[in-house]
Amino acid sequence: MGQNYSENCQADPKAKCCDGGAIGEVKFHCPPQFSASDEVVLEQSQVNKSSAVGLMEVSTERTCASEADLGSTWREHILGYAKGRFRKPNGDRYEGERLDGRAHGHGKLSTVSINYEGQWENDYYHGRGVLHDADGVRYEGDFWCSQKHGNGIQTWPDGVSYEGLFDKGAKTGKATFKREDGSLMYKGNMLDDKMHGQGEYNYDDGRIYSGLWQAGVAHGKGVMIWSDGTEYVGGFVDGKRSGEGIVRYRDGRQYEGQWLGGKQHGKGTTVDSSGKKCEHQWLRGTREVTRHCSQVHPRVCTRDCL
Repeated sequence: MGQNYSENCQADPKAKCCDGGAIGEVKFHCPPQFSASDEVVLEQSQVNKSSAVGLMEVSTERTCASEADLGSTWREHILGYAKGRFRKPNGDRYEGERLDGRAHGHGKLSTVSINYEGQWENDYYHGRGVLHDADGVRYEGDFWCSQKHGNGIQTWPDGVSYEGLFDKGAKTGKATFKREDGSLMYKGNMLDDKMHGQGEYNYDDGRIYSGLWQAGVAHGKGVMIWSDGTEYVGGFVDGKRSGEGIVRYRDGRQYEGQWLGGKQHGKGTTVDSSGKKCEHQWLRGTREVTRHCSQVHPRVCTRDCL
């Protein structure tokens, strides 16, 4: 039953896989990222003897020693397609398909920090897969060269989920965030993991903001509605009301005018619940000067005009 597999070996003078191994016991020299003083013994169930490409069911009997970080590669001095199990000295395990010593096809990787199962290409997560990390985050979707890329769903331990597009690992494009109970948190555009462009956010305290975002904060024209029915329509800068805007209260009161840093600042007009209108000058939320008032007809207003 002895068989010389010299035709199946790469041109490596240090390789020891050509030493007349028999079917059922094929030895090969440890690849460069392992210690050169050790070998791995594989169990071989089937080999195409006439070609360098063979089908192998592989099971690791013992592992190669290494003093360096082994990274994510699983390379061996063997050509062709293989399917089986492999374990690194640090405990990392891979089970699945390989091609020319690299994870390729469908496979499962388990380490102390991540668990991945899905498609591989040339040692990279590539295609559809499921990834669990050490923080309890789960991602299911498309991968490109081991990066989240394409459509996917990511879920955090607190139950919050993201469904949408990824671009080389970053949430970018149309997206939807939901809470654990399924209620909507955010729906809109993302750029580099941050809300950017048009979108609507539902806050835990009952506020709802719909409008423009920039780098994760409200920035531009938008509408904010509070749980008590108060509504603001106007400009935002860095998440605060700024520029021109109008705020309306449920009892009929309103303010229309200029804002800065979330406070009335500049020229503004107030309307009280009876419909009386006053124009004032404001400084960081404080009314400075009462200019005039009008109710049915314009009239001069005193300083206590609201």
